[in-house]
Amino acid sequence: DNLADGHDNNFNSSANIYNQGLNITDAFITYSLAELGVLPGTTIALIMNDSENGTNTVVVESRRELEDVLENISYNIFNINGHKGVYLYDVDANATHITIYRTPTNALYIYEIQPWTGQPPVSPESSVGVDHIDHAYDGNNNTSANIFV
Repeated sequence: DNLADGHDNNFNSSANIYNQGLNITDAFITYSLAELGVLPGTTIALIMNDSENGTNTVVVESRRELEDVLENISYNIFNINGHKGVYLYDVDANATHITIYRTPTNALYIYEIQPWTGQPPVSPESSVGVDHIDHAYDGNNNTSANIFV
């Protein structure tokens, strides 16, 4: 449910795929790349977790529309863990859509799907009481991001 919440730039809402005793391939969300504002052949960041914030498996497929049928052209299997993890996926150059399948055991919450900009997406609520966030991924061992108490 809440499919649009998976790409609304709001880290407090999510698109959800529930585990209702179905086969894993029976529960999924498919987005067109146009809907996501993503070009074929680019890297996207998926911010997601399972409903228990535990370790689980998620399959993401690149698909192309051919004669009104979506066919799988490539996929990746992600081992997710924790809350609101960021996972990078290379969308196939021939793709028109991506499909995300639910985890084998728990519901999957997809908070955001965004084009990868080279730095982690930061939600406003995760940056309260901090400074120099960009130092966490600048490749310089002499700088640091800081969290204040």
